[in-house]
Amino acid sequence: MYGWDGLGHMAVAYVAYQTLSPQVRQEVTRLVRLNPSYGAWTANVPIADRDLHAFTLAATWPDQIKIRWATCFRWALQRQSTSRRRFAKT
Repeated sequence: MYGWDGLGHMAVAYVAYQTLSPQVRQEVTRLVRLNPSYGAWTANVPIADRDLHAFTLAATWPDQIKIRWATCFRWALQRQSTSRRRFAKT
């Protein structure tokens, strides 16, 4: 398992969540529940496991950013390439 993909981030988050003090866990839970994806993350998850489950999924944020960035970057390169070809013809 690689440490810096979605699965690696979730594994680290799982261990980290287990070590949080009750006060910190309460604040972390409050913040994670603010995420618009919380409902989707916790659908069909038993109530007792929802906060931990959402916390581990929230830890994949760096991977989601990489995917979005790569998609936008590819789109920009394709658009730039198309524009250059169009102008080269004139």
